[in-house]
Amino acid sequence: MEPVTGPNGVLPGHAADLAEVFADPWVARWYDAHWSPEEVAAQVANLHAGWERDAVGKWIAYERTGAVAGRGGLSRIPADSPTAAAIAELVGPEWSADRLELGWALKESARGRGLAGEIGRAGLDFAFSTLGAQAVIALTERVNTASQAVMQRLGMRYAGEIRAEGWAEGSPDVQPDAPFAVYVADPSVRRQEVDDVLTAAVRWAESQPEIRGMAMVGSWARDAAKMTSDVDLVLLTDVPDKYLADDTWLEAFGAVAVVRRQPWGPYLTEVRIARASGLEIELGVTATAWAGVDPGTRRVVSDGIRILYDPEGVLADLQADS
Repeated sequence: MEPVTGPNGVLPGHAADLAEVFADPWVARWYDAHWSPEEVAAQVANLHAGWERDAVGKWIAYERTGAVAGRGGLSRIPADSPTAAAIAELVGPEWSADRLELGWALKESARGRGLAGEIGRAGLDFAFSTLGAQAVIALTERVNTASQAVMQRLGMRYAGEIRAEGWAEGSPDVQPDAPFAVYVADPSVRRQEVDDVLTAAVRWAESQPEIRGMAMVGSWARDAAKMTSDVDLVLLTDVPDKYLADDTWLEAFGAVAVVRRQPWGPYLTEVRIARASGLEIELGVTATAWAGVDPGTRRVVSDGIRILYDPEGVLADLQADS
């Protein structure tokens, strides 16, 4: 999925795509929107003006096939609005400086495949890495449990409820004071998840007599990771086939799916998994001989390494020699 149309978000040329999103029955139901071509054009103009004014806005999201999947991204809630005041009271002054809201709307055909999470991670990464924001909120009607589940998987924290116009349980019509659940994230949201992964990984390694070492490499090891960065772990073992023939051990890393398996050279096989939040972990299962410094190993280690488990000092020796 490609969540960004370009640096200016929803451009006038994408009016047909926006119309397709809001013509979808699932989207129209939540937004109570059945737009005419003129209304679509006005919405696109408003969104484009928002990008010019606020330097943020909603993106059109596409499937990798090029089909329209939905729209999502960031927007700034107007400072003088009752909604901004109510949210600020819940989440504090860190949010009030930027007033960023994360949101998404997917066509029914695009639901259930993790695409909302992709949009969410891209939005949070842009907010924290590019804009330097200290807090981002997402909100949805209390009855929209599916969107709340996405917010939770993104690691966002429930902050409370506000009242705004929307759908309410038991009512066939939009209500002026429907309850909305508010969730908040700060720049530490993904780091906390990664820290939890590493704690669980070390605990698992300590229980496996065949594991001779484990290290994190790549962007997280050198403190250069973004919200969308995966976690790269190397597992040293004398019996790699044991871990390549059975997937049950992946549960210790929170795997909900195996994304890819791929051998790299004579020793290392990549097992890439996805967690419920969308965080991907690349587990490099490798024979202990990989730790002998060849050009490939040296390149990986010199790019950043954080030793997590090394009872025999194999990885420490490798780090010292690199």
